[in-house]
Amino acid sequence: MKNKLATFALSALLAAPVWAVNVDQGVEQFKKHQYTQAESSLAGTPDDDVRGQLTLAHTLAANKKFNEANAAVSKAQAAGAGEAQIKTAKAAVLIGQRDVAGAQKLVNEAIAADPNCAEAYSYRGQIRINNKDFQGAAADLEKAIELDPSQPYNHYYAGMAYNGLKRPDKMVEHLQTFVKMAPDSPDADKVQSLLRAFR
Repeated sequence: MKNKLATFALSALLAAPVWAVNVDQGVEQFKKHQYTQAESSLAGTPDDDVRGQLTLAHTLAANKKFNEANAAVSKAQAAGAGEAQIKTAKAAVLIGQRDVAGAQKLVNEAIAADPNCAEAYSYRGQIRINNKDFQGAAADLEKAIELDPSQPYNHYYAGMAYNGLKRPDKMVEHLQTFVKMAPDSPDADKVQSLLRAFR
């Protein structure tokens, strides 16, 4: 009986679609800003996979492939993605194209449509850092962390915001969390060097 159960469990695992595993992997790679790997993992995402298409859109925007990113946004919208998710993905494209005012308008609309859209707060926080509104950025990034604690780069950007506010205690706290969550991210070594200077 044990062998039959083990065989059944193994066959069920093997029957899981490969793209589902790749989407999970791509999402994790995107969270760590491993954009090239994420794009590769998400390449075969079915058109009707909302999460996969949205992550692919953000990844392609980060890789400066704006037409492809917009196509992924359209697929996510056709598959039933929410208004806030679509506006946030479109904002990612505009950020990549350096249309900061357009992106800010979209993230504000996304937050109005869904006050629990963590990605919208994250992008708005990044825009506010760029605009040197460190107080607003810190508030947005703390909200993004509260809504989605699995995103390491929200801690990275929060560290930048607190650095702008001359709050080294909070900066170090967030950057230490970032390094723990994403030790293999492209920015981890740079952050570790910075943290050593504060010891």
